[in-house]
Amino acid sequence: MEKKILYTTSVLLAITAGIAGWSLLKPPPPKPAKDPPTTRREYTHQDRKQILTAMIEKDPELWRERYILGGLYLQEMDFDRAIEQFKTIIKISPGMIRAYNALGMCYLNLGKNDKAVAVWKKALEIDPENKSARDLIARVDGVEKRTGERRKLEVLLEETPDQPKKWFKLGEIYLKEKLYDRAISALKKASELEPDPDYLYQLGYTYHITRDYNLAEQALSAALVLDPQNEKIKRLLSDSKAKKAVPPKGS
Repeated sequence: MEKKILYTTSVLLAITAGIAGWSLLKPPPPKPAKDPPTTRREYTHQDRKQILTAMIEKDPELWRERYILGGLYLQEMDFDRAIEQFKTIIKISPGMIRAYNALGMCYLNLGKNDKAVAVWKKALEIDPENKSARDLIARVDGVEKRTGERRKLEVLLEETPDQPKKWFKLGEIYLKEKLYDRAISALKKASELEPDPDYLYQLGYTYHITRDYNLAEQALSAALVLDPQNEKIKRLLSDSKAKKAVPPKGS
């Protein structure tokens, strides 16, 4: 009887262990199906303009929506409509400094530099810490200064062209304005009138950034002959040679 009870107990333990093992081996129950992801509508540029315009028609005092709409017009280079929005914002909310900055950018893109600067100066009266307005005014002043200086040099060199320093200065101005063909022409003229390592370096640099590495190497090599210890010339010459050795993409 005692053996039978032990046997029965051992069988129960074995069965229990087997059930436990099987529960570990059998696959987990399937997870409940998730709801399908909701599809989000992609709004186009035109959609946004229409929505914002409708909102503003209902409530013309919505200056935030006007600012966004003005920004969309600015992206499209529709400066007149952008100006209309930014000017209205300034009437509704005179302390909205970003509207002044954006309005000035519209005027600048239309070539109305005086109006742009006037708007930014007004913004500085409201907020003297407005770095954006200060930087934009400085940029316009710098461009106008360079333009005035360039015109003076162009007139001067038409009358008296044998002035290498003036040609070099004119070439630097063209380079800053990214007028590369004019910069090369002026710097070549300066170098022809007076072979100078600085003139030839700047000529080589202009060729380099326009990816004419052969001519860059020629100009920089000539500059190095005149100033053999110039590390700046050596570095750019080495870089031009390395880039010349790399075949262009697609070849």
